[in-house]
Amino acid sequence: PEALVLERRQLRARALADLGRYAEGLQTLEGLDDGRSARLRAEINWRAKNWKATAATLEPLADQAARQEGPLSAEERRQILQLAISLALDGENQKIDALRQRFLARLEGTPEASAFEIVTDSLQRNASDIRQLTSAIAEVDELEAFMADYRDRLSKGGLEAIN
Repeated sequence: PEALVLERRQLRARALADLGRYAEGLQTLEGLDDGRSARLRAEINWRAKNWKATAATLEPLADQAARQEGPLSAEERRQILQLAISLALDGENQKIDALRQRFLARLEGTPEASAFEIVTDSLQRNASDIRQLTSAIAEVDELEAFMADYRDRLSKGGLEAIN
């Protein structure tokens, strides 16, 4: 079934990225435009430190989050922070300022709020702060987020949800 083929391609892309074979992982995802593949593509680009590609992949996800009502999910907040850092490391100051206007209020009171403020504050924005934040975020166990998705899918549909 198509769903299983998609699942296997995503697993293969993640495995290749885990081996440091980022280009092959990204190539495995070519032609896939679903949300999970987009998030995985952003994750691989992030791990490869390809800030321009990370930002390009995360911008549509941020646009989608901006259009939704209510609080942002933990994943959305993490992606927005990653987008801000990627833009900063790529020197896209105008885009950072626009991102700050769109999300500062929505991130207020969340665990990501102070990091987002530092990255997007034009007066405090400097390379050393951003590199420290990048390191801290990179230490977040991305596999846990991936496995949480699988656990959720398993709880909803058993093994048939994956196979």
